[in-house]
Amino acid sequence: MATSDDGMQILVIDDHPVYSDGIAYMLQSIFPQATILQAHTGKEALALAGERIDIDWIFMDFQLPDTNGHQLLTAFNDLMVTAPVVMMSGSDDISLVAEALQ
Repeated sequence: MATSDDGMQILVIDDHPVYSDGIAYMLQSIFPQATILQAHTGKEALALAGERIDIDWIFMDFQLPDTNGHQLLTAFNDLMVTAPVVMMSGSDDISLVAEALQ
């Protein structure tokens, strides 16, 4: 996890460390001044979002071990998190896309 006081705050949420680290590395190379925060569960993500209301972007896996994307988005809304969300999934189930768009 990289840290910086003068850049964007980006939260990456994925339960697979290889994917999470890869996404964080890619984002850090594109935005070198950004702070990249990583969470591997919905609970960790909510704790980070609660501590940092200045998150600029959220990149999240739709299916996490302790929650799903819809429930996590609802919880972010309850915390007044207004960052744009990029939803990711390894599934090709079109119903997940429809649920994410809701």
